[in-house]
Amino acid sequence: MFPQSMCARRSQILERARSFCAVKQQNVTQRFLDEAKSLLDLEQGRASIPTVQALMLMYMTTTCLGSDRAGRIYRNHALEMVTRLKIEARYTSLLEDGHDDPKERELLSKALWGLFIFESRSAFLYFQPSQIPIPKIPNPFAADMNEAAWHRPRSNVDVLDRPFEESPCRIPIVPEINAATCSLAELFYEIMLHNTNEETVCGSDDDLRIRKSFYLKLRRMVDTWPKRFYVENNFAPGTHYLRMQENEVGFGIVQTLRHGMLFEAPASQPGTTIGDLCFHHCASDAKTIDAYLSRWPFDTLIWRHLFFSMQSLVLMFDDPAACDIFANDCMMLRYGCHIFRICGYLLQATLAFAWTINQTIPASARPYFEGWTKEETKVEEFPVSFALPQQVDMKDLLVRNWEGHQSVEANLGALIKSWALDSEQ
Repeated sequence: MFPQSMCARRSQILERARSFCAVKQQNVTQRFLDEAKSLLDLEQGRASIPTVQALMLMYMTTTCLGSDRAGRIYRNHALEMVTRLKIEARYTSLLEDGHDDPKERELLSKALWGLFIFESRSAFLYFQPSQIPIPKIPNPFAADMNEAAWHRPRSNVDVLDRPFEESPCRIPIVPEINAATCSLAELFYEIMLHNTNEETVCGSDDDLRIRKSFYLKLRRMVDTWPKRFYVENNFAPGTHYLRMQENEVGFGIVQTLRHGMLFEAPASQPGTTIGDLCFHHCASDAKTIDAYLSRWPFDTLIWRHLFFSMQSLVLMFDDPAACDIFANDCMMLRYGCHIFRICGYLLQATLAFAWTINQTIPASARPYFEGWTKEETKVEEFPVSFALPQQVDMKDLLVRNWEGHQSVEANLGALIKSWALDSEQ
């Protein structure tokens, strides 16, 4: 089942797979997904780590096909299996029963931490904290950031840990970069717990104090990284992904607040506002993604970050610089439409945001929306169920201008459907 789900995932990205689909007029991704589903049925609910990993891949593949509402079945199934597997208890029992197996403990630890990171990124699409909490077992990727070895220059390697310059592999791997990924995921989990806590009063003095401490922690964390983790010093997929994850954590801290609110943390300049920080992270994402696409194919993380940035930029159309970044983001998201169907739906969602809050799409960005009609949105249940923007200014405008905001199903799909129906009247 795991190989089939992996093939389904990769077949969306690889140019050779898409060329095969065109020649044979077959949907290879769907065929691999169907085979994975058949094997899942044969397992009859038996829980295993490979099955959990396969289910998460099936969720992401289905989401990229534009049907995350259906894909969430796989995510929920995977989360239920993680609970049943009791991975932390298995890890601890290996230490207590006198049959310690360091290799098995390492595999268990890597599996759980990997699932935690994957789930934290997936959950943000629904404005939730990871449904897998921070693992209580040792982090196998952890590194002592105070040791001299952490900052010692190291070259990229391949999947077999050979020097990349001497390897036939085409994708460089940055040594120890997973340590930074885990640290960001842990901080992100704390942030999202605060964001979703019923006692959090968004914009209050106490809330701002906590968010400023989060932002300062983020800046200090980034400052401790060795030079090889920075995309400016090391042009590798891993450094681009890390920069995008850094921006995502930044969005998690500030994106819910009003753009005009002052946010003068020790790591920022006097007079800095939430809008300034959102613009900074939007610009950083746009620059990073543009550089990434100059060498590597469009991938899942790309559309996520373009969409998060575009949500904030819709509120900044009075700034020419923001309009330029928005147009560039739209161009890149439109490019992704030939790979992932979800990209087209996210373009429609952006139009829906702008329509709802009475904003006009900048002329420079309009060509990238052409061809995505409203006809296919006129379905009984739209297949996209991502959360609506949580930024206070945007939420106020949605409440004021969209009658469906109070619906139980007030999600991105419902907004797109309302836009498609109401904007024609």
